[in-house]
Amino acid sequence: MGCVGSRNSVLGRISKYSIASYEELKGLKLALLPIDDEFDNKPGLISARQFHNIFYDGFYAPYMTNQDYLLIIDCRDETTFLDQHVLTARWYGLISADEITTALTRHMHIVLYDEDGSGIDEDQSPINKLFDKLQMLKLDPVCLIGGIADVGRRAPHMLTGQSIILQEQLAALNWFPSIIDDGLWQGRIEQGANSLVLHKLGITHLLTIGDTRPVLALPGMTCLTIKWSDKTNDDEVLKTIKGAVAFISKARKQDGQVLVLGDQGVNRSAALIMAYLMVSKQACLEDVFYYVRGLKPSAEPSSASLNILTKFERDMFGKNITHAEDLW
Repeated sequence: MGCVGSRNSVLGRISKYSIASYEELKGLKLALLPIDDEFDNKPGLISARQFHNIFYDGFYAPYMTNQDYLLIIDCRDETTFLDQHVLTARWYGLISADEITTALTRHMHIVLYDEDGSGIDEDQSPINKLFDKLQMLKLDPVCLIGGIADVGRRAPHMLTGQSIILQEQLAALNWFPSIIDDGLWQGRIEQGANSLVLHKLGITHLLTIGDTRPVLALPGMTCLTIKWSDKTNDDEVLKTIKGAVAFISKARKQDGQVLVLGDQGVNRSAALIMAYLMVSKQACLEDVFYYVRGLKPSAEPSSASLNILTKFERDMFGKNITHAEDLW
């Protein structure tokens, strides 16, 4: 993980190699600040934002429509589960021992949760006992920090009182963009045309990369469409990125909810998000790169986009701290 404070971060390297670090920081126009890191958790834990983004990850189609992609297990009592639970979750009491030893092995991700995450540290809690059992079977489950309560605070659209187990029900679920930061979302171009998604997230500002405006804009919504293609020269792209960062910054100062949309939501939109985070968190490219990747593993700015971001970093700090080739 490349966030500040972890062993691979810029400031982490600086604290370890004091002489080299002095040279690395000398002459900066701005002080390099640490990023609050929610990803350097002990093994077996996942934050609500990471969980949300795994749930809604995908390329051309959401991975969650594949029943073998993600298994979510609710470790609370049955009455509480039936009242409200995470979309597609199953109650642990209905999962048989035979299923644990056979069918569960086919899932790519297994996420366990309780009410508030407190059971993770209790030896005899249902979530802890199931976690240990799955690990004994050489599986790799993770427990949700803060439990369903934190999901409700950060992503209430993930909660339901209905059972969703059929393939056609999975296919009918709305595809939400990724949570990047408070009030900041990143997604695919078609998510800007989903009125339910825009309404549920309370989106007030849409930033779209493309030649046309978003397909849908709700009343009162502020929209910006920028042009950025492989044919755009670097100076023009850099100017465009700075304008986009100013747009996001102004929206967030007004407590706006911003959705950044790209074609597939993995390259140019990710680069715009990283540029904004460099400014808002006063952090270098390397740290925001790993910060975003920690939240959205599918984010993958191209080598060309990373080279532009190193120029953005140089303009911001007065010199380069990050080498783009180290991130490829």
